[in-house]
Order: sequence, then C-alpha cells, then structure tokens
Amino acid sequence: MAEHTIFPLIPCRSCGRDISADASACPSCGGVNDWVHPSLAVVVAHLAGRDQECRVEARGHVLHAVAMHHNMRQSFGGLAMMGGMISLPVGFFFPPMLGLGILLLCIGGALTGFGLSAATRKELTLDLRDPGLVVGPCDRDYWSGAIAVLSASPSQPDPGIGVLQT
Repeated sequence: MAEHTIFPLIPCRSCGRDISADASACPSCGGVNDWVHPSLAVVVAHLAGRDQECRVEARGHVLHAVAMHHNMRQSFGGLAMMGGMISLPVGFFFPPMLGLGILLLCIGGALTGFGLSAATRKELTLDLRDPGLVVGPCDRDYWSGAIAVLSASPSQPDPGIGVLQT
C-alpha cells in the first residue's frame, strides 16, 4: 500500500479549532466531524459505483466496507426457495403445485443448507495509520479494485479536500 500523509489534527468545520482527524465530533463546539482522508474519499467514490450492495463507513483515516456477495448457487437456491414458498399456498387449491412447491423448497434448502448461505459477507477495513490491510485472505480478490484505487491515489497535503459529502 502506498504511503499516505497522516493528518493528526484538522480544523473543525464549525468553530475552526484543531481537532483529531478521527474524532466523531469537536470537543469544543460539538460539531460533527465528517472529514475523510482524500485517499479514502477516492476509494469511497469507487465503491459507490459497484454493482454489489456495499455499505461503506469512513471517517478520518479509517474506512470500513461490508458487501453482501451472491454466487450463482446462492442466487439459484434463493430463487428456488422463493418459488417453493409461492407454490405451497397455490398447492392447496391445485394439488400438482403442492408437489412442485415441496420439490423447490428441498432444492433451495439443499443449496443454501450445505454451507451456502443466502449471501457471503465480504469485509474490508483500511486504516491509513496502519501499514497493513485488514481483509480476509479469501476477500482479497473481491476488494482488489478498491485496494488498487487506494494504492494509486496520491496523498494530498490539504486536509480540507477529503470532506465526504453525504
């Protein structure tokens, strides 16, 4: 990971006093600190454009992202279970649908029950103050784009540039 400038103190956006870049609020005025390191702001923008559902929390020098990833078996298992749940009530009025509903529930249950949950949780934590990444060994490929964006992002000297607009 590239070296990034660490900002120990930044000016509070409300009162102008120096506060920790990683503080949640100003100790003097109570103003919310929404500052995000410029390099992490680039990663947040990259993750916002992904297809997968991804929840990103960033403040100061730390970014934490969680994504729910579905593979083909998981998606098919979920669809089979949903089809089975729809077919069961219809089956009370039209008996062949009852058998189809039970079959679909069995198929979907088998796909999701044998270690294939409805989704796989992928997590990434980046702390620019710590040179190591906190990412599971299986998740490295999943987050490779975000890690590449962070590595390519030049560290910027102005701490005001990285304010994340929400």
